Amino acid sequence: MRKYITYLFDMTMPFIAWAMAFWFRDNLSFIQTKTDNLALTYFSVFFMAYLFSWLYYGLGRGVWRYTSIEDFKKILKVVLVATFVATVILSLYNRMAGLPRSILPLYAIFLTTLLAGGRLAWRMLVEMTFNRTKQNSVLIIGAGSGGESLVRDIKRNASQRYSPIGLLDDDKRKIGNEIHGVKVYGPVNNLVQIAKRLDAKLIIIAIPSADVNQVRHIVELCEETHIPFRTLPSLADITHGRVRIDDLREVSLEDLMGRDEVAIDEERLTEQVTNKTVLVTGAGGSIGSEV
Repeated sequence: MRKYITYLFDMTMPFIAWAMAFWFRDNLSFIQTKTDNLALTYFSVFFMAYLFSWLYYGLGRGVWRYTSIEDFKKILKVVLVATFVATVILSLYNRMAGLPRSILPLYAIFLTTLLAGGRLAWRMLVEMTFNRTKQNSVLIIGAGSGGESLVRDIKRNASQRYSPIGLLDDDKRKIGNEIHGVKVYGPVNNLVQIAKRLDAKLIIIAIPSADVNQVRHIVELCEETHIPFRTLPSLADITHGRVRIDDLREVSLEDLMGRDEVAIDEERLTEQVTNKTVLVTGAGGSIGSEV
């Protein structure tokens, strides 16, 4: 049903854009009766060109809830190609006799605005509706590609009851700015104070490229807040920085050690050390420091 509604919307907007172009061109007055038939004749050519362009670029296949820059690019292609093709056809037919040339750019502008505006308005409505139902306020550490992807996924994921309330990052250029409407409040060292001030319910570490020392420091700060915290997968597990809220996991020992856990054959090890005096070396390394 929703698909047919989107099709109906896309097929109706050219009519409205055409009428608006004449209305705006004639100083906000209605189309004169003597030009009605001519305007409709020309419009039929513009509409057919739009229909073929719409089908060729697959504009109707997009999901409005996930409208992005790529969808806006596709809308521009559809409108520009359709307007150009119709203009060429009518120019070869009768040089567009009786059609004001200002109608062409006005029609393209209004049609682009209507198609893009409708999709953007729907996405904003959906996000506002979902945000009202979300209860868990999330504070995200990291305003890079991982944090950006995570904020975007939380905002559009209706199945998760999370709401991003802020980001932390040590990059001074990002502090005070916003990512998808979420403010970057300050450096990571201010985590305890900011988490308390914003009343965060969950902390997410979204710095997949962080080294072992950074992870340890961040974990220590998270523990001081007494707030549950999670982390994203390591950089090796993420492709092009695209992450989802479903990828969250608890901070593991491997994150703190900087390497994979070593599998131990306990039965064989027991046989080797039973009734023997054992000297442990390397106590100052990653294992010893954690012990």
